[in-house]
Amino acid sequence: MRTIQVLFKNSPNAGFTMIELVMVIVVMAALAAVSVPRINDFITNSKIQASKNEMLQIRAAISGTPDRTAGGRYVDRGYIGDVGAVPSSLNDLITNPGLPAYDYFSRTGWNGPYLVDNGTGEILRDAWLVNYVLNVADSTIRSFGPNKIDDLGTGDDIVIKYR
Repeated sequence: MRTIQVLFKNSPNAGFTMIELVMVIVVMAALAAVSVPRINDFITNSKIQASKNEMLQIRAAISGTPDRTAGGRYVDRGYIGDVGAVPSSLNDLITNPGLPAYDYFSRTGWNGPYLVDNGTGEILRDAWLVNYVLNVADSTIRSFGPNKIDDLGTGDDIVIKYR
């Protein structure tokens, strides 16, 4: 007849061997080595998409949204439609740069703020906390992207045209 030995918590033979512990640590390290780069890629892609969405909001604030009409007239004309010129800086979309107030009869003047900001200027910074760049010469809004370096519109820069 065979006997089965049952080990209890207080038994001196209870526990894990060193090899078992090392194997668990090796498996956990392998999982971490595979998952950490994927999580970083996911975070970077999320920041890129968030910055693109903010840049689309800025583009709509500059040039308006032509598909919004009421009574055959544009409802959301943007800064260019109201003022008749491109803003000299992105701050002009939040605070009046000294232009006359909007006149509803002539339909001209500053009718802002065109972007809603909580006073921190956060809407004018990308997901990496770098200010967006407004380039009037080529009608673009640009983010330096994940590397935070000005690649002159190439590399990982995010560029959106507003006209």
